[in-house]
Amino acid sequence: MSLPLPPSASASAEGGRASFLYLFSSVLSLSAPLTPQPIALPGGCWLQYNGEIYAYGGKPLPAGVSDSSFLAELLSSSAPLSVLPLLSGEFSFLLTRPTAAGYRVDACTDSLGRRSLQQSLSAGAFSLASDLPPDFPGVENVPPAAVRTFLVTPEGYAVSTAGYSVVAPVPPPLPPLSSPRETLRLLLADALRVRLPSSSPLPPTLLFSGGLDSSLLALLLPPDLPASLLSLQLGPSLVPDRVSAILSYRSLPKRNPPNSLSLLLLDLPHPPSLSHLLPAAHPQSAPMDLNLSLCLASLASARRARRYSPARDLPPALAAASLDRTAGDGGSAAGKCGEGTINYNARLPCRMGCGGRGDGGCALGACRGCCLGVGKRVGRFVGGRAAFCGRHAGRGGGRGGVVKGAVGGEDDVELGGRVFLSGLGADELFGGYGRHRTAFLRGGYPEVRRELDKDVARLWERNLMRDDRAAGGHGKELRYPFLDERVVAFACSLPPPSLLDFSLPQGAGDKKILRDVARDLGGEGGRIKRALQFGSGAAKGERWRARQPT
Repeated sequence: MSLPLPPSASASAEGGRASFLYLFSSVLSLSAPLTPQPIALPGGCWLQYNGEIYAYGGKPLPAGVSDSSFLAELLSSSAPLSVLPLLSGEFSFLLTRPTAAGYRVDACTDSLGRRSLQQSLSAGAFSLASDLPPDFPGVENVPPAAVRTFLVTPEGYAVSTAGYSVVAPVPPPLPPLSSPRETLRLLLADALRVRLPSSSPLPPTLLFSGGLDSSLLALLLPPDLPASLLSLQLGPSLVPDRVSAILSYRSLPKRNPPNSLSLLLLDLPHPPSLSHLLPAAHPQSAPMDLNLSLCLASLASARRARRYSPARDLPPALAAASLDRTAGDGGSAAGKCGEGTINYNARLPCRMGCGGRGDGGCALGACRGCCLGVGKRVGRFVGGRAAFCGRHAGRGGGRGGVVKGAVGGEDDVELGGRVFLSGLGADELFGGYGRHRTAFLRGGYPEVRRELDKDVARLWERNLMRDDRAAGGHGKELRYPFLDERVVAFACSLPPPSLLDFSLPQGAGDKKILRDVARDLGGEGGRIKRALQFGSGAAKGERWRARQPT
């Protein structure tokens, strides 16, 4: 729709064209009834809204009321800066209001920037959208916890920004004298509950890499709720995330009914180019941004996946190999193929526990001998020879490849859900990165606290808005239980020694409070996982594309 501006004095004298303010909205409706947008408000105001609102002033939204209608009612009588501090959710919106000289456009984001909102400014015009084309001039993300105001007149526009602080969120009822990890478990369980799609006939989908963060969310899912765990593999060789996903899935406690939790496997080839991902990643364009955009876009655009089959996807011989022996108890483990124990301070110890040095290019994170040994054992089971990574496939390990079935068979599953649950934010809140251990060595726990606060403050710029564009471009919505306002406030209120313990080795001391919660729920607490772009095989695509003929 277009909103005309009164012509300026110079334009009228010269017979120039009138100026307009154009509003466009495309709605991804996740619940009925559909609320058309832009939403008309009293007084000639218009609301364009993207996201989810779970609570206002610490109270859940009334039953049967859509969050867009609820927000429209609030903004009909209150200014954005008085409403935003009380909202809990993942959202961005534009509020357009008439003024005496033209229009006022308020561009509003949530406190962490979990929904994308971009701006493009030029001399004669400006644009605001969830996803702007990269060829627009000066595209940049609108910062979180802010209201960016555009005062539009026939002579042009002026921009100003006002920040806001979220009112301390109200936690759910807690038992008296709760320990920090018990409180965290209850907060995470409630944050996950409110983010489960309520009206979709399809089960919720959890992006599942098998690491601590996604495994903990799987443990917190209601036992009687059908859910899908989606694992991504890019390229022809078995990748670390697929191994972790299968082993973590096998280790989850039994549920009732037993088939309520399904592991779905998505196997995709490396794309010949990443140029189609530039719009989603823009204004970032580093290889890491493109690889992460590739992972999210691949997951969001997939229409079908195959159900995990133990006999086909992970033979018992591989499961018995116990690829991850870091149980998180601070001890060491010895493997069958070598002597000694793992030196956790060494660079890349073999993940098989033989005491040797692991190979960073190995899909299993193992040394050559362990990788080839696993391949031989699995090969005896499936008949023939097997290798699990391209690094060792050409060194006597047989041809690289994966035992897997094609999509379209009897285990083919439709991926129709619109909501993806993500474990993003756990590393930034609870100290899961190597730089947090480095900060501890540099300045102790005060330095760790500064590093954690810095990581949380820049999540919107480094991850959240880019990921929202990558998934939203394919009709999917990401929701982040770890980034619930109550979880963030609680984690930031605890001293670092309550979150982690860097006197323990990797896989035990980092994110220790989350590992304790996982063990309390009957899961594993010591699995170590690579970052998404490496564990899924996306980063290997760079080398694969470099070898292709032009």
